[in-house]
Amino acid sequence: MLNLLLLLPLCAPAASSPNPTPGELLPVRYLVDEQGRELVLHGLNISNAAKSDPRGMAWHKRADYARMGEWGFNAIRLLWFWSVLESQEGLYDLGYLDRLRKRLDWAHENNIKVILDMHQDLYGPKFTGDGAPLWATLDNDIPFEPTTPWWLNYLHPAVRASFSNLWNDLWLQQKFQRAWQLVAQHLGDHPALISYDLMNEPFHGDENLVTFEEQHLRPFYIGVADAIRQVRPQATIGFEPVAFPTASGLLSNMPAFGDGNALYLPHYYDPFVHEGLAYHGNRWVVMLAMSLKAVEANRHNSPMVIGEWGVLESSPGWEEYVGDVLDALDLYSSGWTWWSYDKGSGFSILNSDGSENERLQPLIRTYPQAVAGHIKSFSFNAQTLVFEMEYTSNPAASGPTEVYVPATRLYGDSFQLTFSDTDGSWSHEYDAARQVLSVFHDPNTERHTLRISP
Repeated sequence: MLNLLLLLPLCAPAASSPNPTPGELLPVRYLVDEQGRELVLHGLNISNAAKSDPRGMAWHKRADYARMGEWGFNAIRLLWFWSVLESQEGLYDLGYLDRLRKRLDWAHENNIKVILDMHQDLYGPKFTGDGAPLWATLDNDIPFEPTTPWWLNYLHPAVRASFSNLWNDLWLQQKFQRAWQLVAQHLGDHPALISYDLMNEPFHGDENLVTFEEQHLRPFYIGVADAIRQVRPQATIGFEPVAFPTASGLLSNMPAFGDGNALYLPHYYDPFVHEGLAYHGNRWVVMLAMSLKAVEANRHNSPMVIGEWGVLESSPGWEEYVGDVLDALDLYSSGWTWWSYDKGSGFSILNSDGSENERLQPLIRTYPQAVAGHIKSFSFNAQTLVFEMEYTSNPAASGPTEVYVPATRLYGDSFQLTFSDTDGSWSHEYDAARQVLSVFHDPNTERHTLRISP
């Protein structure tokens, strides 16, 4: 999570992709499960609290993962830190990997998919952040004195030099690759794990921002992906664009990633709302920002999950902002993970005592978790509570279409289902414990429309 206000002028927006009309529906690609069903991911980041824990773990226990399932979340972005795994060069803490595996177990118990995120802020702990260990922080011996707010430290020469050395030093890149390879070797067989997010919010350092993604970031990612696939050939590689300024909604300059098994994981933070200022209320701006992310995802020929987004509780109009972002995400993405599953103020979804706060409420909504066909469109109206989806049959997909329907929380334990297939040709059942509606459509019917209402 980062601030963009100061750094926006440092980059010219990319000119290589057309600007879509807000609301224009670009093709959305989806991850698929072992049954060939298209997946929509709603999830949480776990979590900011892990950054300050010397063991690299947040406070969440097994019951907290069950709680996520009850809220309808089917994905998490699980943070891990190079500095915890390899605090000394070549000495790896395998107990850390065991602790991560336990979290994967808890996720799997609750039908939650996991994206593993190698997280960094300000390159590493040497600069009051997290990420790379001290021995891997090549700062050219530039003295560092921290400043506030924290994100201004990205501009410090020592931080910039450390990033640039990572992008240019083959030895350091091989160390980074080896760390990821070890993680993939130990955790890559876990059924909950669906993707590896190679680096959180990469920063260009002292490199030319306009050419950075093409000349440095994409080759860097390909090297890490190759190392992972030496031990996990079928790995789905998750990758992010340069953080500044793309997380504000501007276009990335990265050329087509060129990987048929990849997941695009950009972030989105309105720069003003991020700082606690009032939401401007311009839905068009949010739609445009998300449509630009869809342009990038289509350039890469990859599904897109927004790896981070969120809002401060102090931002006036935050409820309208969240609603507009969620509507845009339904149109343009195959899912998202909110920042973050924490307690207290800021972007948290819980109060300090662990009770739910207001930011959690709009995130719990009716949505398709797995569709036994090709999704054409879906939407949820937070005011009327009406959910609508259109999809087409896919003979290669098996099993039911599953829709999360929080019947008790939203519908008073009773909702209406309308389905377009001929009476007697389809069936449905509702699992109240999982809050999941399963629909078995008529395989001889090409197009299906599903509607849920109070």
